[in-house]
Amino acid sequence: MKKYKILSPGFFTILMVLLACKKYDQPYNYKKIDDIKISTSAVNNRFTVVINDTLKIEPVIAETNPSNDEFEYEWRLLEQITPKFWVISQSKDLKAKIDIPAGSYYLGFKITNKRTGQIFTYQGMVSVISPFNAGYYVTSNVGNQGKLSFIRASDDMIFYSAPEEVNGNKTYPGKALFADNSAATGTLVCYFTDQGIYRFTANDFLENGRDAQVMDGAKKFSRAPIAYGDGASAWEVFMMGDGDLHVGIGSTMASFYGNNLLLAPFSARLVGDYSLYSGIFVTSSTTMFYDNKFKRFMYCPTQGRNLTIAPASLTSVFNAADVKMTLISSDAGQATNEYYYLMENAAGVRYLLGTLNTTPNLYQIIGNSPDIGTATVIAASKLVKHVYYASANKLYVYDMLANSSRLVYTYPLGYVIKDMKMDRSTSKRLVLGVSKSASEGEVHYFDLDNLGAAVGNSPVKTFKGFGDIVSVNSR
Repeated sequence: MKKYKILSPGFFTILMVLLACKKYDQPYNYKKIDDIKISTSAVNNRFTVVINDTLKIEPVIAETNPSNDEFEYEWRLLEQITPKFWVISQSKDLKAKIDIPAGSYYLGFKITNKRTGQIFTYQGMVSVISPFNAGYYVTSNVGNQGKLSFIRASDDMIFYSAPEEVNGNKTYPGKALFADNSAATGTLVCYFTDQGIYRFTANDFLENGRDAQVMDGAKKFSRAPIAYGDGASAWEVFMMGDGDLHVGIGSTMASFYGNNLLLAPFSARLVGDYSLYSGIFVTSSTTMFYDNKFKRFMYCPTQGRNLTIAPASLTSVFNAADVKMTLISSDAGQATNEYYYLMENAAGVRYLLGTLNTTPNLYQIIGNSPDIGTATVIAASKLVKHVYYASANKLYVYDMLANSSRLVYTYPLGYVIKDMKMDRSTSKRLVLGVSKSASEGEVHYFDLDNLGAAVGNSPVKTFKGFGDIVSVNSR
């Protein structure tokens, strides 16, 4: 009998592999897959561009295995909430005019290898801001013709007669009285003259209404001051002038019922026997006003269309229902919903009063304060108990705790301080509108030190080219 040697299965496996290698041993060229890294010079991949300006980005593209392959490029901006997007370029280097609405957008950059189909991406964020995003509205007059200008905070660029510049050949007749936007409906700005009311979208100053479209019955105001702003809730917005009060639809109601309601006209004058100071005082529960006719505070409840006299408060700091003084000027105080009021009694004595929400919390005769009897406008710090006041060509600061004032700055004779606003974000800058003549005005920035004095004892910035200043308001 023959004997056979049994080979293990592993031997056959090795043998087959060797034979296969010998039979199919052919040369192959292996090419490593290219990888691309994309970067830009932007910090945290964030970019900012002004509406209608050009966004420029030159990406740095690093290939791990450079080749002669061709690539396709695409830049997109995408809304954060909706799936809406815009293809803004199909070139490697981005250079595109951005004409989409103000807001924050995702930025996408895609590179596609046309030979292999590989896709490489880069993501960032773009803030599209309005040309009028932040700064100051300045109303002024040359003779009987007013103009509304805007000083942009980011670069100090001045847009003289901004509505006319943006809206082509349209004109806005009348002597300027006031301009401002409200916080809740900050997308809209109203410009008032003695011949009309004009409304614009705040981001681009395009006109979207005037006269009867803004005010029921196309009422016009005849004199400054005028007030325009939000109430205690975003359900209503108030407009007041010539002592009258009108109410409009706020952003909350508009978003609830449809944003087109924001464009509904303001109401006719709220009924009642009153002549209000043009100031809107917001509390946690209601909106307060001051009646200079009967020398008392009045309330308008949320979603209300009526004025009521403040409740008598005989045991408090003062009686809000019977103050017995004329309100000259006012500004927000240190705390939320706190206000200061420059008042004058029948004998011509000046007082500083205050409220916190609806509660009176300050009542003092202003002492040791030069020219306080002729002060026309105040602006308060939110950091310390300082109130600045202007009289003719002089600027003073009133120390509430010391109950005395000191001179901050004196303009040359002939200059008159017409209006001023505190930069409430820091309380370190005071903005003054000053007239040199009946047709020439300037805006000055004063930086304030910790003691309330002007840094360098002079303005840090001066803007010229305005008419006789009427009002200055911040956006």
